[in-house]
Amino acid sequence: MIWGAAFILALICFGILLHPVLRPSQTKQLVHGETALEIYKDQLAEIDRDLARGLIAESDAAVARLEIQRRILAMGKGVQKRPFSPTSNRIIMIIAALFVPIVGVGVYSITGSPDAQSMPYASRSEEVAQAREINDLAQRLREKLTNHADEGPSEGWMLLGQTYMGMARYNDAAEAFRVVAEREGADSVVFSRYGEALIAAENGNITPLAETQLDRALELDARNPAPSYYKALAFQQRADLQSAYQILADRVALDQTWQPWMESFAQLANDIGAQIDRPALTLPERPAGPSAADMQAAQDMDADERAAFIQSMVTGLAERLAQDPNDLDGWLRLARAYQVLGETAKAKEAFQSAKPLADKLGNDDPRKEIVAQGLAQN
Repeated sequence: MIWGAAFILALICFGILLHPVLRPSQTKQLVHGETALEIYKDQLAEIDRDLARGLIAESDAAVARLEIQRRILAMGKGVQKRPFSPTSNRIIMIIAALFVPIVGVGVYSITGSPDAQSMPYASRSEEVAQAREINDLAQRLREKLTNHADEGPSEGWMLLGQTYMGMARYNDAAEAFRVVAEREGADSVVFSRYGEALIAAENGNITPLAETQLDRALELDARNPAPSYYKALAFQQRADLQSAYQILADRVALDQTWQPWMESFAQLANDIGAQIDRPALTLPERPAGPSAADMQAAQDMDADERAAFIQSMVTGLAERLAQDPNDLDGWLRLARAYQVLGETAKAKEAFQSAKPLADKLGNDDPRKEIVAQGLAQN
């Protein structure tokens, strides 16, 4: 159904676009010069009139204008001596008229989805308004930072860079991170984010400048996982698969407990390792939470039974952490559980146990802030 309608519309557009071209010409034989230029101007004016009357779509008018303007420009490049043929002009216009619907149908047949539901107008308006607001906020922040006496605080530039990354304005993000990277005291997080922005700006290609930032980030903090991952990609791009695999394996080996980023490391390392006959990485056991059966059983309990069940889970977690005190995520779960139970003193103890582990994290790791907030609240 939709293809039939599209075909009919294409024919209509084709006919309308050719209307000013195929009408009988009063001039049989012309020579390039002022007369030809006047004809081109008349054709442009005719297209504008048809567009104003709604007889031609803006996209079709643009194609026709583009071709006419190209021919006008060509007149000034040494083609004045060639005879002008209305027939050849019409052929060009016919080709232009055919080009729009044919290419449009071809592209839609590949990328379009006639069965897909359209996005409500209100949703589109909200997205546009939100994008405009974010853009305005980013612009105001940039102006405030650049107008500051000392170019503004580093935190502001980092926020601006992260905002630009979210907007896919990677070159602008790299520039914001560069400002902080050139300041004294820039840490590993700054250099890794600067490198990441440079990589994104090059569509994933890791340039020497980007790799320099990754190396600097690793020098400042070898435990920062982000630069290790991108360094592995850099080695992979240079076909140095042994080095790519090794840097991933070495970084995973630095942590004895499971971390969320390990899965992406293992996936990349194992893909590379399969090509060079290296063993698959073995990750630390992922901490297990309550099973689906446990959760269902808890829902069927009364209030007292549920409280006892939760307490038993918390006690079991505390006992496990006593045997494995290097599990930062475990301490955070235990602290949150104590907070839910209203046992603030025990929650504070859990956060205190987590603090030495959190202090080793990069500044961009959210767990570091969670521990700081937990200690401040309890």
